[in-house]
Amino acid sequence: MTAEKFLNALVSQYNDLPKQLKVIATFVESHQDEIPVLRVQDIAQACAVQSSAVVRFAQRFGFKGYSDMQSVFTDQLLTVIPKHQQYRERIRKELSDDTAHDSLTLTDKLVSSGIKSLEDLQGSLDQTILNDSATALAQARKIYIAGMGRSLPIASYLVYALQNLEREVVFLNGLGGVPEQYMRTMNSEDVLLAISFAPYAGETQNCLRHAKDSGAKIVLISDSALSPISHFTNLLLCSTDNQTLSFRTLTATTCLAQILFLSLAYKLETTEQVK
Repeated sequence: MTAEKFLNALVSQYNDLPKQLKVIATFVESHQDEIPVLRVQDIAQACAVQSSAVVRFAQRFGFKGYSDMQSVFTDQLLTVIPKHQQYRERIRKELSDDTAHDSLTLTDKLVSSGIKSLEDLQGSLDQTILNDSATALAQARKIYIAGMGRSLPIASYLVYALQNLEREVVFLNGLGGVPEQYMRTMNSEDVLLAISFAPYAGETQNCLRHAKDSGAKIVLISDSALSPISHFTNLLLCSTDNQTLSFRTLTATTCLAQILFLSLAYKLETTEQVK
């Protein structure tokens, strides 16, 4: 079995998994490049489960045990070697060092982590979903953009960018009251563009439910195809930023937002030229 086939099986069977195995599934899907160097106890600790649960998880998908499952990710790593393959190892080594975190050290750590996040995005971004998302935004009567907490800067940038394309935009940020009160006129001609990452803001989840009930299309930027909000749409753009010094950056997600904006701008310009 290849890593791709295993991950496809993971997504298709996710809803049928017991609660503990769902936690493991989400971790595995979000940390594919780390699996070759992680021990079974490392995953167990990260997921707050027993090591035996990780073994059961592997056996659930037809593997003899954890090592057997781990090997498919090792094979994937060997066949798709990133340009800067040593960055993760360098970051781990630096973070384990007890030296003072001066400005130069912090710069090196954050920039290296950002580069790794961008490389992950470059290798994993689904171009078909990206194109379909841009098409949905181009055809929308009105675009609602939802982003709370850590996602707020990304949402704010997208509001600014899309307004420059003369799109009608509604900003759902939770700062001026309950977001749903600004969605009363939403209908099937509209699009909700939502940005949300673990632990997935409750306000954003409410916006997603409201959009689905209204028949509006949903474009979602999130961190995993197995997240508890991924079922709201098939237009899911995944971006995972690495964590450095207990601080999760927005490097890859910002880049993804810009890619989506430029894809939309190009599509609108092309349509205008055809007219």
